Amino acid sequence: MNLLTQKALTFNGTFPIETQNTSDIFFNKTEIHQAEIPAANGITNARSLARIYARLIGDINEDGQKKQRLISEKTLLQAVTNVTPVGEPDLILFGMKSSFAKGGFQIYSDYFKAFGNGVFGHKGKIH
Repeated sequence: MNLLTQKALTFNGTFPIETQNTSDIFFNKTEIHQAEIPAANGITNARSLARIYARLIGDINEDGQKKQRLISEKTLLQAVTNVTPVGEPDLILFGMKSSFAKGGFQIYSDYFKAFGNGVFGHKGKIH
């Protein structure tokens, strides 16, 4: 792993990548789970995350009630428009090519071609 990547993944060395004890892992601490750290500690379960994504793309029926989509079709199309230069290597993701959209979503059309264009999401870790 190059130095820039290591610094990015460890908050400039503040939190070690390797640890002897899982209770020492910074992001497993209760205080961090309770904090609001943008783009770093959105903690949820799969069902809730799926509900959010479903409401981004359309209306849903939940517990017998119709719930309206969260954003308009026009806004969604703008939010998933690629803003990454074609073929640009991602310096944080070890030089892999990645595509990010205006809304901060990662564009997966190149990886999941069976789903067609407009496939988006976020890489995360389930605890």
